[in-house]
Amino acid sequence: MSTTKNTPQDIYAQLREKIDNVLQVINEDTEDSSVTKAKDNAREIFYELQKKINYEISELEKYAEWETFTFAFYGETNAGKSTIIETLRILLNEQSKQEAQLKFKALQKELGLTEECFLVIKEQIQRFESMMADVQQELDRIRQLQNEDLAHYRLELNELEACVKNMLGSMSVWRKFLSFFFKTREQKELVIKRKALCQREQENKFVVSDYLARIKCIEQDKLKSEQEYTTLQNNASRLVSYADGTIIGDGRSDFTVETHEYRFMANGKSFAILDVPGIEGKESTVIENIKAAVKNAHAVFYVTSKASAPQQGDESNQGTLQKIKEHLGAKTEVWTIYNKRITNPLQLQKDDLLSEDERLSLADLNEKMRSQLGDNYQDTLTLSAQAAFFSVAECLVPCSSLKVNKNKFISKLSTGELRNKSMLNDFSQFIVSDLMDGSQEKIIKSNNNDAVLLVKKVVKKIDYLNRVHFMPLAKKLEMDSHDCALQMDLALRSLKTRLHSVT
Repeated sequence: MSTTKNTPQDIYAQLREKIDNVLQVINEDTEDSSVTKAKDNAREIFYELQKKINYEISELEKYAEWETFTFAFYGETNAGKSTIIETLRILLNEQSKQEAQLKFKALQKELGLTEECFLVIKEQIQRFESMMADVQQELDRIRQLQNEDLAHYRLELNELEACVKNMLGSMSVWRKFLSFFFKTREQKELVIKRKALCQREQENKFVVSDYLARIKCIEQDKLKSEQEYTTLQNNASRLVSYADGTIIGDGRSDFTVETHEYRFMANGKSFAILDVPGIEGKESTVIENIKAAVKNAHAVFYVTSKASAPQQGDESNQGTLQKIKEHLGAKTEVWTIYNKRITNPLQLQKDDLLSEDERLSLADLNEKMRSQLGDNYQDTLTLSAQAAFFSVAECLVPCSSLKVNKNKFISKLSTGELRNKSMLNDFSQFIVSDLMDGSQEKIIKSNNNDAVLLVKKVVKKIDYLNRVHFMPLAKKLEMDSHDCALQMDLALRSLKTRLHSVT
């Protein structure tokens, strides 16, 4: 690894040497108990400081980047960090993204997974569902008519049965006997009606069976189409790992739990982007990754989906603003990215992406961030990440939620209009031009700034030792020395007086 003169390693080594020298002085023997006590206290603090220096040196050797300008996307959980990075990967032809896109297109062609295939089968399934609904509706109508007809027919039959029963009840025994052999008109009519009812019920069953058979046939066709659609989906799942947007969160907290690095080349300059876990999820599980990424970066983008300033917090709960100061205090270049969430493409048809209220809120955000980070803080950039992603994404799984949403946007705006309206053109130009300007100087300044921060901590510790332990001791020793001198003067005068009196 190439370095320059007075690199952080040199500064830390010199600082460690100076602390070792101080420890040697502190370790020198003394007969004064108060001095010994002060030295013991100082020695303990300096030993801890020495451990801190050694730890910082190991951290520097592990994370400091001297060759490639690196910036991290840092901020709230689900604020859109990964969406912005994925958009830049596609737009700036990041190598691993290009390789994934080539694999996606080759596999899609091999499997014949066009969006049209999905739409054709979906339309077939919908058509079968509609046909089934129509046949079922007609069947329900016919059943209702059949039931009404049978109810009316049974009513007539019941009336005729009651009439025959009454008639037989009024007959003599002889007439009843003869009715077994010679049926009356009413009895003959009752037999005919009963047969007709049975025949009508049978005919109704045949009609219903025919409709049920038609429904079953349609169900089988629908099932076949559904199986074809499932096969398409299973094949499409093979595309997912190569698709655009695989690094984008799905709404779950802490979707990104590890820092991922992506390397780029633009305008003849190389740079790297770090995708950092969010700072507002289960932070305890990702805090080391967050700190390591920030140490590795020379510039940081704080990404937020809210135009308001970060939360302040209190004594019991550390707010986002305090976390930013703690994590980014040593960074020489910090920017805010306001990711304006837009779900309806009609919102992009306005002349300005920001409202006046948002401008005022972002001005307040800048003020609060600058109060925490001082001159290291730069300014706010605005971007609509999702719309920007849709403007460049090419390899999306057919009929996936991302593909459906992209179609919704490009049905209203062209991809070129999306790039412009989402502020992607301005943002990408800033990344490859303004941000990269003087990148080598920024690398040196950022790495040296980490060393300066530690030096300030060491100076603060030494100042504390001086004020709390050694200055009071020095004053006490000075007073003791003054008292001793006075006593010596008094003794000397007394001796002179006695000598004069003797002579």
